Parts: sequence; C-alpha cells; structure tokens
Amino acid sequence: MNNLLTRQVGLQDAYVPADYLATGVKEIIRFDRKVLEDRFQLDGLSGLSNEFLGFATDGIEGGGFLYTNRDSISLGLVLGMKSMREKMKPNDRKIYDILTHFKQHPTVKDMIRGGEVVEYSGHAVSTGDMRVMPKEVYADGVLIAGEAANLLMNSGKAIQGMDYALHSGVLAAEAVIDAKKKGDFSAASLKQYREALEESFVMKDMRNFQKAVHFLHSEQLFGMVPNLVCDFGRQFFTIENKPTPKTSKMLSNAVKRHSSYTELLKLGFKGARSL
Repeated sequence: MNNLLTRQVGLQDAYVPADYLATGVKEIIRFDRKVLEDRFQLDGLSGLSNEFLGFATDGIEGGGFLYTNRDSISLGLVLGMKSMREKMKPNDRKIYDILTHFKQHPTVKDMIRGGEVVEYSGHAVSTGDMRVMPKEVYADGVLIAGEAANLLMNSGKAIQGMDYALHSGVLAAEAVIDAKKKGDFSAASLKQYREALEESFVMKDMRNFQKAVHFLHSEQLFGMVPNLVCDFGRQFFTIENKPTPKTSKMLSNAVKRHSSYTELLKLGFKGARSL
C-alpha cells in the first residue's frame, strides 16, 4: 500500500482512506521440521492453510490465518482499519493484544505449542476494493503489478493475492520484452500490459467479486453470526441429564438470543447476491 513509485509517477494519490485498508500482523513460529510434519500430518512438500473467523479478531472486522512453511508456521491477523479505529479506543487494546487473544484459543494454542517466535511483522494491505487501485498500471517506462497495483481479492471462500502477483508479473514481463524488441518504453507501447491484464482472470476476478468485498465488511459477520453459530453448537453438542430439545428448537433459541430470522434472511440474501 505504501508504494512510493506509483505516487512518484502520479498513478496514485498520496493517501488512501482507512475504509479500504487493513493492517496485517504476522508471527513466524519455528519448529523442528519433523515435529511440524507429525503435528499437521504433512508429507514431503505438502502444507496446510487455515483461516479463522469469529474469536480470532475479538469482534473486530477481519480474520486470522495459519499456514505452514517448511520448518515454521506463519500465524497472524488481518484487521480492518476502520473497524479498529471504531472499536479500539486510545489506551485500550493494541493489535498485539488481539493477536495474543487469538493465540490463546485452545485450537490455536495446541497448534503452536513448543514453537519459537523468530519474527514479528506488520503490513498495511488492501481489502480488495478496486477503488484503491492505481489510476493506471502503466506510464512512460513504468509497469505496476502485484501488491503495488493492489491486486488482492477476498471472494468469501479464499483470500487471493499471490496468484495475482505471479500472473500480473508474467504479463508485465511479456510487455517489457515486446517493448525492448521495439525499442519503445513509452506509455503507448506499454499499454498492452493493461489490455492483457484486463483479459486475464486477475481483473475478471477483481470485477466479479467487488460486491463480495462490500458484503464481507458487514459487521454482523464478525459478531452476531459467530456468536449465534457457537451458541447453537454448544446446545447441539452438550449432553445433560435432561430431555434434549429438537434441533429446530435449539436453532430458534440461538436466533432469538442473538438476532432474528428477518435479519438473517436479509443477510443471507445480501450474501447470495454478492458471493
């Protein structure tokens, strides 16, 4: 997000509104490779990737992630800046407090048990809203690709960015090769990169899932929905020395405590149109 080149050549404004940004925090936790493979049942170059919603962000818009590397785990959070500004008052919780809260969840705690934190980092990231993309991705002698072009998408089922970075990089390289053959690195010559990017899956995904980006900012997804699901789950899996209610009654109880069927239908309809 802090791309000095795009600002220098006039392709992006100096500041991007917090509404379109998130803060990512990540720890690299090192393990003996054999321990890592045994714990996550991995073999060879296989890996594991988990995403977390609900408890992970303690009510703040965003999510958690955990993925394995060869001899380490990358664990972290991505938190919406607007939501953080609204819910984390001065002298209140800090980002690392939310990360500590996430790490204390029984599931996560067991996953990272015995590891050594060897790196901690923070990073401003796009939320996938096309309004934060540069005004253009090419100029005289310049091509913008990957994260510098804010090519990131949260489609609801996955957060994509690495594949967009790789593919846009390939398209940019092809444009540079053609420009070198012609001996012309002007904007008019490099425009083919923009045209190729528009025809690729990258920009088609970015456009197709813009409504998903807006839907996934819905506050209910980070408070009401996780609380309702956990409430229903506790009822469903708890065995007591008394008659067990019907499943429909358990669901009704959870809905009444946290929301209403009308609100859920509205949210579901909005999601169905967006995702």
